[in-house]
Amino acid sequence: MQYVLGGDVVVIFWRRPTEFARPFTPPRLAGLDPAARYRDQDGVEHHGAVLLSHGLDVELPGSGYASVVVRLTRV
Repeated sequence: MQYVLGGDVVVIFWRRPTEFARPFTPPRLAGLDPAARYRDQDGVEHHGAVLLSHGLDVELPGSGYASVVVRLTRV
């Protein structure tokens, strides 16, 4: 699930119960400027074109139910 407002992006990643045994495949993000850079809450910068084409690789904790919220800000 993804929300975009101006230069702010919030993405919610989760693992469903039926996906315990499968590796996590990050979904491609949408609505971003491919020429822009976006900084996450850890200070890491990501290229818009990469987020659009490959998604954002995140670590989901544990091996069961898991979720994480990532906030990106356009630089």
